[in-house]
Amino acid sequence: MTHVSLFSGIGGFDLAAEKTGFKTILQVEPDRACLRVLEREWPNVQRIKTVQKLIGILMEDKFGYKTITVISGGDPCPIRSRARGNRPTKHADLSGYFFAVVGRMRPRWVLRENVPAPDVVDFETGLDVLGYRTVIVTTNAAPHTGQRRIREFVIGCPSEAGRSGIMDILERQCSERIDSQGNKTQTFALCLTTNPKRYSSQDNFIWENGKIRILDNLERTRLSGFSDSWLDGLSQTAVARVTANAVVPAQVYPILRAIADVEGGNA
Repeated sequence: MTHVSLFSGIGGFDLAAEKTGFKTILQVEPDRACLRVLEREWPNVQRIKTVQKLIGILMEDKFGYKTITVISGGDPCPIRSRARGNRPTKHADLSGYFFAVVGRMRPRWVLRENVPAPDVVDFETGLDVLGYRTVIVTTNAAPHTGQRRIREFVIGCPSEAGRSGIMDILERQCSERIDSQGNKTQTFALCLTTNPKRYSSQDNFIWENGKIRILDNLERTRLSGFSDSWLDGLSQTAVARVTANAVVPAQVYPILRAIADVEGGNA
């Protein structure tokens, strides 16, 4: 089972895919700090800096793999995020490029992560036009990390997977909100933001030794669901940026696990 990650970040999708039996064969990411992590954790995986460059390669038919099981991606969300208020953003909407890659590569499954936004129906419609059955899964927390993180996952399914496969994904995703004792998982931290030093009601703080401090690199890394050494060597500013934009592996793991089960059944 092969996996391609667009907008790879620090490898949240890739890590979850690896743990569910997928082989990541391509990562697309321009950010230098993220590339430093990806190159260390996946030294043998092909990397391309932008989706635009990938589309050029695909149009020239120079990509070696002909069959892809899953394409995943969390395209940049600032144009959709409410955290910015009404302030403008320099980040372009790259969802159209996501469609272009899917249209060229024709994976069996498509998995897209983003903040909740009204235009999610446009992405769903686009996948429908490309021939995929779709389902949207909204998660309110990052399981087992302690972070409140509301995200929407749009899943494009092959038609032969049938309704049972889609429902299996939904049931597995919901089951991850229950711990081993049957209790609902609890969260205690706000969704991480990209600000490394801001004191605002939108951010998390620690009361320690009689004063308030901001989260350190290790705390941000753990709240994002990665191992303690995952972001070693990155600055405080870089860690704040990449963790706030990361896909939390525990949040996407149940979906990829269900897809792997469906694929195993088909095999």
